[in-house]
Parts: sequence; structure tokens; C-alpha cells
Amino acid sequence: QLGDVKSVRRWFNEMRQSDLEPDALTYNILINAHAKRCKVDQDRAQIQEVQNILEEMENEGLKPSIVSFNSLIDVSAELGDVDSANLWFSEMKSMGFKPSVMIFTTLIKACTAAGKFDLAVEVFEEMSKAPVTVDAIALSSMLQMCANVQRNQIPALDMAEKVVAELKERSRKIKLDHVHLITCLRLHEQYPKDLRPMQWVQWMINTGQIDTEKVRSSKFRNIL
Repeated sequence: QLGDVKSVRRWFNEMRQSDLEPDALTYNILINAHAKRCKVDQDRAQIQEVQNILEEMENEGLKPSIVSFNSLIDVSAELGDVDSANLWFSEMKSMGFKPSVMIFTTLIKACTAAGKFDLAVEVFEEMSKAPVTVDAIALSSMLQMCANVQRNQIPALDMAEKVVAELKERSRKIKLDHVHLITCLRLHEQYPKDLRPMQWVQWMINTGQIDTEKVRSSKFRNIL
């Protein structure tokens, strides 16, 4: 059962009592059980237990799997603990694991929710250079972040320009929707003297992918 820490721990202890030394897979099962229980109960104490398990693994010359790191980053992000999520992210990379686009996206969304926009930008730029296929969720998250930040927190339009460039590059694989369009209209509203947001709006409309009727029913109907 997901997050059944007691059963997994009992099984783990029975192995040791039978003189069977747990291997990396066994430890990773234990880590995942604690991470899932933490997610269900919102119990931060489980994270400390995971830290203890990781130290024990290190002493045994073993290392966690990428699945375990994925679980730890995901649960830390859900708890709003961006510092821990970023710590696991860094530790994962230090062990030679390559982050997936899902992990990059999870971290970006967590940073944005916590107001750590500079860190979100760093993660996005690292993702753009990594050998992963940036997906629609990651790009939408970053574009919305640009529209949500207060002026001078980050160069929002410059960052949005990079995101739109990624959208253009992947336009055959990523379907645009009215949320992308409304986000660019929000940027136009915030930065009316800059021509770029309306250029992005026009490009999105010209793709023919977006149902503009959904936008015309919004407060931006007079702009289109």
C-alpha cells in the first residue's frame, strides 16, 4: 500500500534480523514509503526520517535511486518547502542523475508559488540547456510567473520573451490555448509601452490554434 511505512519498516527490520543486508533497492523502497506518507499526512517528520535513511545508505556505500529523488522533490514542493526541494535537486545532480522535465517543472512551480522568482528563472534556464524536451506545462508555468511577478523583481518581459521563443520552437508539438493568450494580454496590460506582448498575442492568434472566443469573453475583449 502507498505510504505504508509501518509495513515496509517491519519488513526492513525482519530482513536485518535474518542476517540479510538491505541493498539499494530495499532502502529506496523505504525512502519512497516515507515520502508518500509525508505527502498523504503532510507530516514533515517523515522528511527527517528520510534524511536519516540517506545517511545510513551513505555509510553502507549505497545511493538512492532517481525515483526516490523524484519523490522527495515532489513532496517537498507540495509542502511548500522549496529549500528542501532545491537541496534534493542539487544532491540528485551531484550523484550524477539527470533531472527529468517533470522534476524541473515541479521545482519551477514550487519556486513560483513561494515567490522565489529568481530561483524559478535559474531552474528554467538550466532546463532549457538540459537534454530534456521542455513541455507545455513547464512553459505555461513560466509564462504565468512572468505575469504574476511585481515590477523589478525579475526582468519579466525578457524572461517571457525566452519562454515565447521556446513555444515558437516547439509550436508543432505544443498546442497553444487561450491561457497562453490571456497571459500575454496580462503582460501587455502591465507593460503597455512595450510592443513585445502584443507581438506575441498576434503570433498566437495567427497560429490558428487558439479559440479566441474564450478570450473575447474576458476583460481583454476590447483589446482583440
